[in-house]
Amino acid sequence: MGRLLHFFILMVSPFIVCSQEIEMKGSIMIDQTEAISYKLVFGLDNSIIQGYSICNQFGKDETKALISGFLNVKEKTMQFKELRILRTKSSISLSEFCLMQVEGKFVTKKGIEFFQGKFKSTNKEGKVYCDGGTIILNSNNLIYNAPLKLNKRTDTIKEEDNQNINLNNNSKESKLAETIKELYSNQSLLLNWNSDSVRLEIRDDKIEDGDVITIEKDNKILVKNLKITNLVKVISFPLQKNHETILTITAISEGIHPPNTVAIYLVGKNERQQVLSQLVKNQKATIVFKK
Repeated sequence: MGRLLHFFILMVSPFIVCSQEIEMKGSIMIDQTEAISYKLVFGLDNSIIQGYSICNQFGKDETKALISGFLNVKEKTMQFKELRILRTKSSISLSEFCLMQVEGKFVTKKGIEFFQGKFKSTNKEGKVYCDGGTIILNSNNLIYNAPLKLNKRTDTIKEEDNQNINLNNNSKESKLAETIKELYSNQSLLLNWNSDSVRLEIRDDKIEDGDVITIEKDNKILVKNLKITNLVKVISFPLQKNHETILTITAISEGIHPPNTVAIYLVGKNERQQVLSQLVKNQKATIVFKK
């Protein structure tokens, strides 16, 4: 995701109250390789940011999202997050969209003041980690050391329950394990696991062709209809001692090029294992963690 943002120039002057919207444009970078345009429009009320973002403006997947956040004038920091999708041109379902969480600080380099920070993103339920990277923002509007007073927006959002699924949002894809274990339809893989938790790093190891899977843990759905892409998606959960945890993978779609192929990196504190699943539509395979 790349996104452009207009930045705040923070002055050391007294508080000034302005009735105006702030428009920010800039870029976000994913692994220093991918950039997508981004626009942020918002107002401030007692340092609370309320507004909307537009990702990939004028593109075929242009998407508008509700945002909310906080501006700390004293520390010259800003944080905000996308709460929900307001509209989109994209053909993918809303459940597959990822929502950003951004934190950063205003800095000055070579006489130019701008906002820079980091972002992470998950799906709406907070169960799947999508992308992470850096963000740089600038603005043509001056933002003084004062909360901007704008009309309050009536949009509200409720926090979603993560349902005991913890995401490592700063994760990058782990190095490859020395061996790759292949997993086919109706097969089961037994792993002796020493760590107290396991992190699943999931991606399509070949060409993105529309593979979709559902993942269950001990017969309870973790993620339903997860579309597999070349971007790594992360799911983390704890493991119980003296208990066999059964992870079930079901192929919902084989995409354009059968079978359904998914690369899964299983990562613990001092251990990792790469698994390559190759499944026929509607068939399952299991990974059993023995601790």
